[in-house]
Amino acid sequence: MLAREAAANAAAGNPAAAAWGYFLCARLALGRGDVERAGRDLRQAVDTLGGDVEQGAGAVAAARAGLLPDLMLLRSELDAEAGDWEGAARRSLAAEAGFAAAGNVDGVAAALAARGERALRGGNLDAAGEILARLLPQVDDLGWRDASVWLRVRLAAALAPAGRYDEALLYLREALDVATPASRLAVAGEAMRIWLAAGRPAAALALGAEALDWPDPPAEHAGEVLELCAAALAALGEGELSERVAARAGGG
Repeated sequence: MLAREAAANAAAGNPAAAAWGYFLCARLALGRGDVERAGRDLRQAVDTLGGDVEQGAGAVAAARAGLLPDLMLLRSELDAEAGDWEGAARRSLAAEAGFAAAGNVDGVAAALAARGERALRGGNLDAAGEILARLLPQVDDLGWRDASVWLRVRLAAALAPAGRYDEALLYLREALDVATPASRLAVAGEAMRIWLAAGRPAAALALGAEALDWPDPPAEHAGEVLELCAAALAALGEGELSERVAARAGGG
């Protein structure tokens, strides 16, 4: 539907509307994990605007359409998918600058989030921490509650295997403070895993016991927390009690 509308706008001599249509097609395709389709749709958006949107007439046309930073951000994400980290970084910074110049705080946050995710995927934890330190206050101000929680969880999950348990747990405590009732138990489970990996089963067990007393815990997360409680009890030498808790987790 969007692609047909974009083609119709292009045929009617409305390149800005056509480019927006193709861009949305590309963004949706990338969201589905269809990188090849996203690349094709992005190329159509760029071609509709007259070619290279990073310089010359194409850049002017993209700017007039209010689309330049969005195109640069999407291109940076596709660069990353292709392993072009230099291109991804350069275009992401350009996108952030464009959003900032336009006063688009949502866009700035999206650019930072994408760059932070790439840093995490690449194992560059210090860079990820610096980016998220800038991003998290913005996300909190925008009211993106789920993003606020899971960005912190994502960074904690990357820090813990590197032995940076205190930093990881600090982010998880912040995540617990802003999590919704539906997601809070899942965050507690992540924190329990980190306590267990750090050799602190008593702390993991204490958090699990507290979490199970929270009102209306989602059943799937409650079972997970019970399993982690069983693991903590086993690590503390409470084998018989651990087995009983594990059986309860499994519905026994």
